[in-house]
Amino acid sequence: MQRPVAPSFRDAVDFLGSEEVSFGPEVLAPKVAQRPTPLQSFLHGIAAVMMSPSAPEIASFIAGKVFHKVAANGSVTTPSVARLSPPGLRGAISILSNYNPFYRDLAANLATFVDDLTWTRGPTGLYASLNFDRNHALTTIWGRQGLEQRADVSVGLVFMEAYSRLPDHIQERSRAFLFLSEAQFTTGDAPWAQASIGTVVGNEVGRNFAVRCTAEPMLMLWCQSEPGRG
Repeated sequence: MQRPVAPSFRDAVDFLGSEEVSFGPEVLAPKVAQRPTPLQSFLHGIAAVMMSPSAPEIASFIAGKVFHKVAANGSVTTPSVARLSPPGLRGAISILSNYNPFYRDLAANLATFVDDLTWTRGPTGLYASLNFDRNHALTTIWGRQGLEQRADVSVGLVFMEAYSRLPDHIQERSRAFLFLSEAQFTTGDAPWAQASIGTVVGNEVGRNFAVRCTAEPMLMLWCQSEPGRG
């Protein structure tokens, strides 16, 4: 009798590179050239962490290219009405705000524009948790569909409810990650590792990536440069 073939990790699509399903209604909005102060302050905060001497070299290299480009403003969307955010997101931001004064300020800035973001859902996939399709949400802050629309970079957030696991996938782009909550992750063939608030991870193109969380929701920021954009 022939043994069943296990699903191939190499067949898993790039979760952050796939088409997304809308989480809420789209809202037509005007655009302004000037970056709002909370958005600029949030950018300075995440850049300071991801470019710090304690961050892994590969993560700082990837993030450095992104933040160099984002130094120049893009076109900022200003919605006329609030958009839908995932129900548990405010709880994750509250946990972040209680971590220390630096992350309290970062959380406060994020809270001012989080309801202006367009939240979507990505596809489920290999080893994803039960009901993953209803227990997660994605958004882009800087990027093609972002609050600040631009084609040279993508910077976004991944939110998961407690006891969830992101689909295992192979990255089509080199990415840097900043954990804004407790979680566990694995890159390449490495064993699972613990991430706390402020953990920075870099993962190069073509490598495996997986994330899971337990008793608390997960909030994770990611960034990448887009191809053909330097």
